[in-house]
Amino acid sequence: MSLTASIDPTKNAFTGNPVYLSVETTSMATYNIMYFVNFEAMRSIFTGNGNGSFKVNIAEVLETLFVDIPPLTDSSEMLISLSDKRYNKAVVTVAIQNEEEESTYLVVTAWRGGISKRSFKKLHEKGSNIFDLKFLNESCNFFFTTRSDDWRITMRETELYPLCFIYPEHELKITELLTGQSLAVPGTAGNFYALNLEAVRLKFFTDYGVLANLFDVYSGETFALRIGIEQSPTVRERYRLRFLNSYGVYEVFSLEGEASVTPGMDEDEDAVFR
Repeated sequence: MSLTASIDPTKNAFTGNPVYLSVETTSMATYNIMYFVNFEAMRSIFTGNGNGSFKVNIAEVLETLFVDIPPLTDSSEMLISLSDKRYNKAVVTVAIQNEEEESTYLVVTAWRGGISKRSFKKLHEKGSNIFDLKFLNESCNFFFTTRSDDWRITMRETELYPLCFIYPEHELKITELLTGQSLAVPGTAGNFYALNLEAVRLKFFTDYGVLANLFDVYSGETFALRIGIEQSPTVRERYRLRFLNSYGVYEVFSLEGEASVTPGMDEDEDAVFR
């Protein structure tokens, strides 16, 4: 009689990359993938079974759990909580039981998004993962942004949009570099939030009379990154494009120029615009 099981990656996993459930059993085993509904009751989303030694990729099953993050432009809060619903994050329990009534339970936090196959393989071979390396590392750029992977994020004023992140172990602090003034942004460690840059700038302007364009972000006393905001050029036409990045969150890209519409016909001779 024997039953062992594991999930790889452990703890946190992007559903855009493989999430393997591995089971070793001496009799037929049934696995049940569940999640909490309103933090009260468990709901099953998938059930499967196997015998002997088997491994299944459950990433596509976990992908069905997420709720799309709504536009965040209307909020006036510096810190926007995204933990109340399954916005890009779902804590999942996998219950496994075989015919000999042996059982085990596994827990993983699933996240919408992913990294490249090459990066995933490289980190996996080193026994690491993108969450430990970046998103849970308070001494680096821990935001879910594809603008930059280093310690500096630069964007135009017309591209300001809340930056999603996992709240670090220590209190978030933002220091404006011109005056040296700081703002404390309290939150709950491990929860999913978005930092509202427009609200941060407004707070600095209201309290200290400065329009913050360059500030450092700290977790406690640990420096994490620097954010720079550039002035946008004055143009006749500008388009703000909201797009879903590879980490599963939305960002805004500003495009200057004149738009044109070209009528065309597809193979079915239906009128379309390209």
